[in-house]
Amino acid sequence: MIDVDVRLADKSGPIMTNTRKKFVHSRSNIVFMRLFSRYRECKRRWPLPKSLGVHAVALLAFFGGCIPLLGQPTPRQKATFLKEKEQSCESHLATGEKYEFQFRTFRRMRNNTEMYTSAVAYYAPSSGEFLWVPVGGVMTKDEYFRFGNEGKFACAVAAKFFHFLLLQDGQWVAFAAIGSGIRVYHSDLRFQSISSGWGYVAEHPEEMSSFSDGRWVEIVSINKELGNDFFRPESLRFDARPFMYDPLAAVTKVGSNWQLEVEGADKPNKALVYLDGNFKLIKVVRLPAASRPTAR
Repeated sequence: MIDVDVRLADKSGPIMTNTRKKFVHSRSNIVFMRLFSRYRECKRRWPLPKSLGVHAVALLAFFGGCIPLLGQPTPRQKATFLKEKEQSCESHLATGEKYEFQFRTFRRMRNNTEMYTSAVAYYAPSSGEFLWVPVGGVMTKDEYFRFGNEGKFACAVAAKFFHFLLLQDGQWVAFAAIGSGIRVYHSDLRFQSISSGWGYVAEHPEEMSSFSDGRWVEIVSINKELGNDFFRPESLRFDARPFMYDPLAAVTKVGSNWQLEVEGADKPNKALVYLDGNFKLIKVVRLPAASRPTAR
């Protein structure tokens, strides 16, 4: 018999709040469920006679090889798609090349919580390039059915979701900007069909966890280089109201780098933004009032 020292808590000590209790219970439940899942996996891998009893099974399973399993990651759960939220469209790039794009909503479990994400995917049927971008953020089940369960987009409107959408040198590149923040979505993934691309999304939903975070997006800020005044009209200098606009006027690939023309909130303010092949900022050049940008 092992002696267990059980002592009453000191009543003069700090009292655990209800919020803290819920957190502790929640964490305990997660740990218990993971251990129980490993235990069931051990029983499946190393079946033992029922006569040994449940305690013997547990002990032998752990000391017979299950302890190493506890350090293994929980198997990834595939995302599932909501059939009623599918929408398919077709359009053409500036080059005349035809492409497809689809809106879909999928759900997955994250930290024992059911999460919903709506996304758009772009696909080039002639060469197989595939890009997907979350729209509307990641929501809990309650948030989704309150705020995210909206109607479908008109295809003509959805085709203009990105001001600049390019398929160049074997990859999709889409540019979006609000004020001094520029987002670049890019992908060189290739699949036999757009449905195969969505299958990849189901397996790797964490690769684009939100509209501004993930493997396939780069965030570029040019506020430091151009200053707040470049992105706010003079007429609102002493006005506290927010002001947002899309400053992107042109996008050009020059060699392996990218040249972006941005316009200030007041004309004729303009600047050129240079990004490298990985969409990292190289430099920003403010243009004189009479200058016109040229690719270089």
